[in-house]
Amino acid sequence: MRENFTVEVDGLVLRLDPETPIEGRQSAVKDYLNCHRLYGWQRVENLTPDKPRWPLEFGNATHKFLQERGKGATMEEAMEAGRLRLFRDIPKSITPFDDEEKMDMRELAERLWPGYDAHWRMFSDESFIPLGQEVKGRVEVGENTGVFLVFQLDKLVSFLNNLWVVDYKTMGKNDDREFQKFEIDIQPTAYIYGASKVLKQRVAGIIIDGLIKTKTPQYRREQYLRTDAELAEFEREFPEIMREVAWRHKRVLNGEDWKTVFYKNTKHCFTWGRQCDFFLLCQRDSPVMRMQYKQRDPDYMDNPALLNVPDSNQGVRRADSE
Repeated sequence: MRENFTVEVDGLVLRLDPETPIEGRQSAVKDYLNCHRLYGWQRVENLTPDKPRWPLEFGNATHKFLQERGKGATMEEAMEAGRLRLFRDIPKSITPFDDEEKMDMRELAERLWPGYDAHWRMFSDESFIPLGQEVKGRVEVGENTGVFLVFQLDKLVSFLNNLWVVDYKTMGKNDDREFQKFEIDIQPTAYIYGASKVLKQRVAGIIIDGLIKTKTPQYRREQYLRTDAELAEFEREFPEIMREVAWRHKRVLNGEDWKTVFYKNTKHCFTWGRQCDFFLLCQRDSPVMRMQYKQRDPDYMDNPALLNVPDSNQGVRRADSE
């Protein structure tokens, strides 16, 4: 049994339930660290925009195409699966601008997806051996912490006599800065930690497999390692963050205003020139404004049992894709 423990922040002490595990996924932690209010809209109010988010939709569709190709589907079968995924969750009522964007996304898919297949077939490497895809897991971070990491990997491969995680990324440009961030980003660290613990074998690192959405598509793979010291640091930091998140949820359950508890970080309203999905709602929270949002589907952080649903994309949020 995990020892009972308390959390104290700003003089307020709350006791957390030692029998209730704390579940976390790296994308939710990144949202929380970027802006507590963003996290709150998603996981306290459980809202998501009721409109197409084309970069996100395209990233999800690209993952679906690559997943089907990895299973042995023909190019046309995989293309059709990707197209169906691209438009699966699109609301029935979209603006003319969205309709134009929809056609642009279809045309981009016709260039980017077959190009990826042809590019890496030309540069095939016999030492790059696929072992599995859509690898899922739930592991305790540390020992007797009661804090669990839930995750889903795109692919696991053997490369240069080591195990590696492969993570697909759709990107807007071939920029070294886009890749450099993975040297320290929490997502690769979480995936390497989780996979190593599930497999009981050290995973060397992660291969970022970039599909770059330029007019003439580009493809780039970069490798990133994590040292034992870096994984040990993650093992200390992740429970610390998740206990703080649980502490804030407990305060809301005890009756505090959730917007005060999950306060804004206005420096994150615009990132890389893109407006946050909840910017307008932060400006003016009203019944009319909330009509632009819908209830978020549960994901495997809400319910880790969803990890066991075969070939299910329910609640999978590819926020890491451009």
